[in-house]
Amino acid sequence: YPEQGVPFTPDKARLQYQDVNLTAADGTRLHGWWLPAKEGVPVKGTVLHLHGNGGNLSWHLGGVWWLPEQLSLIHI
Repeated sequence: YPEQGVPFTPDKARLQYQDVNLTAADGTRLHGWWLPAKEGVPVKGTVLHLHGNGGNLSWHLGGVWWLPEQLSLIHI
């Protein structure tokens, strides 16, 4: 623990994304994905999704994959 690697990525779901690396005030490094709203979609906002400590990014992509239809998403 934590599981090494990410078995399922937005790329495999045919979603546009960029890797995001952040550093918290205490020095903790965070990795996430930024999924922009789909091209041509008027962006209504950006959702910051913090999945918590269970699993990894790929485990939780299934619950948020649809958001780029209307919003940008930062999935950490």
